[in-house]
Amino acid sequence: MILAVSLNSAMDRTVVLPGRLAPGEIQRARSVDVRMGGKGLNVAWAAARLGAKVSVTGFAGGLTGRFLREECARHGIRDGLVTTAGESRACYMFASADGSPPTVVNEPGPTVSFAEVDALVATYTSLVCEASLVVLSGSLPPGAPADIYRRMIEIARRAGVHCILDSSGEPLREGIAANPWLIKPNADEFAALTGGPWQSPEALRRRCRDLTATGVANVVVSLGGEGALVTAGDQCWHVQPPSVQTANPTACGDIFVAGVAVRIDRGEPLLEGIRLGTACAAANAAHPVPYLPTPAELGFLLAGVNIRAD
Repeated sequence: MILAVSLNSAMDRTVVLPGRLAPGEIQRARSVDVRMGGKGLNVAWAAARLGAKVSVTGFAGGLTGRFLREECARHGIRDGLVTTAGESRACYMFASADGSPPTVVNEPGPTVSFAEVDALVATYTSLVCEASLVVLSGSLPPGAPADIYRRMIEIARRAGVHCILDSSGEPLREGIAANPWLIKPNADEFAALTGGPWQSPEALRRRCRDLTATGVANVVVSLGGEGALVTAGDQCWHVQPPSVQTANPTACGDIFVAGVAVRIDRGEPLLEGIRLGTACAAANAAHPVPYLPTPAELGFLLAGVNIRAD
């Protein structure tokens, strides 16, 4: 079972407009999509849709929290969410039907108390014992300690469970100190972590190898339309995604992580997880709202993923 950790869960509202967002004007939406969101719940949703058994823990409060629980039940995700006094956040995306870059507005999330954090850690500790893999994703709500991912990784290690960490800033830096099995920053997040932009592909590979030498087993740096660089020890691979016409790249990273987690949960090699995650992320990028490919689409997309030693 995959345990997804979603500390800053959200209700995502995607509003698709006929044209570009026009500030100061009244516009009519072409369509509206409402679903559970936040990086951790995106991973849980995608992994469940790909056939994995999934449980989720994190914070959920108020009417939005009730919606998140209902969505977990609807998608067959085991609910280990911890109730907070504050209202869970909402995130708004204004997408254009013509493929223009979307406008995104993310609320910060409710401030969580020390008691709520302690309850979350206790729930997580119980669920880890039943998990085969943990995925820790996203930002932290106000009040959550910056080292909470590090603590969670250490708890999982004592239980003999691998962790995938997908975060940024101080939570990522703190989490890396506990040597997770895999991290997946994007290019900007990795640059911020390792001292700024790199000047060449070889410099990027060197930074990834330096990080694996510290104890992080696998480093995956997502590079947007250019794919990803995967590093395991002193081995590197460049992953090129299939060509698609991008409509909205939002949630591609989360869906990529879900694909990796599903294959690892099944005992398959890392590169097979990378291949599945890349294909699913490409399918998602071609749609204005979060999307997973049909079996026929998936076969075509998997054939288009190119992985070469770098």
